[in-house]
Amino acid sequence: MRPTLYIVIPSRGPSKQRQLLELDLQRELDSVEDYAALHIHEGPSAAVNRNRGALNGEAAWISFLDDDVRLPPGWLREVESVLAQDPPYDIFSGLIGSTRPQNVYSQAAEDFVIRHKKYGAEWFLVGAMLFVRRSAFQAIGGFNESFPGAGGEDWDFCSRAHHLHLRVGVIDSITCKHANPTTFAELMRRATSYGSSEPQSSSPADADAPPTNEVTGNMSLLFRGAIWPAREYLSLRSRGRTHSRSFVSTALYVPWMARYLWARRSNVAP
Repeated sequence: MRPTLYIVIPSRGPSKQRQLLELDLQRELDSVEDYAALHIHEGPSAAVNRNRGALNGEAAWISFLDDDVRLPPGWLREVESVLAQDPPYDIFSGLIGSTRPQNVYSQAAEDFVIRHKKYGAEWFLVGAMLFVRRSAFQAIGGFNESFPGAGGEDWDFCSRAHHLHLRVGVIDSITCKHANPTTFAELMRRATSYGSSEPQSSSPADADAPPTNEVTGNMSLLFRGAIWPAREYLSLRSRGRTHSRSFVSTALYVPWMARYLWARRSNVAP
């Protein structure tokens, strides 16, 4: 019997976090017999690892799980239930929380880095947990392997899906936890990593960046620089974040964005 779901873990190599995920998956695979198959691929980048891993299976659906996520009990049964109803998407994800929900840096990463974003009617999903119809994956041609590390390739994947008029969305009933940065230094390293990704491709952070003088015309950059954090704060409040969390996350978003843009511009070939 061919499994309905093929789970691919793009891995940087053995780690404590991956070991915990493997234990989660073993528990889940034992609970739903013959429903899913698992493949772990270690290689040079997240995009390459996802593409190579996906080649090994034949299931109608592929799930990509980063090696630093944790799965709640019943995760696979919920996935089985969703897929049995033929979800209205070709690519979807669920809710991605943090394994350290009380840590302010982890909270900030959840608020503006490791989260799905919607621009207009189009969703752009975080690659930490993705579900993709195999036919859609083949139509897109997989992930763009020119991205050197982890960061940006998921945005690019969703962008190409939209160009093909594939359906992208979020299903809230499927959840996982992600090992977000827990220190300021880790948060800044993530910004550098994302900014150092393929410089000619747009990124979710670009859409959120404070406009420059070229965009704003006669409005001063100083004024726009004050408006941008206020906009981010109000956005967090509208999503149900507390005043204190919104304030701290916004305060951390400013240096994160500055580091991201610096790394991105430094990576542009002359």
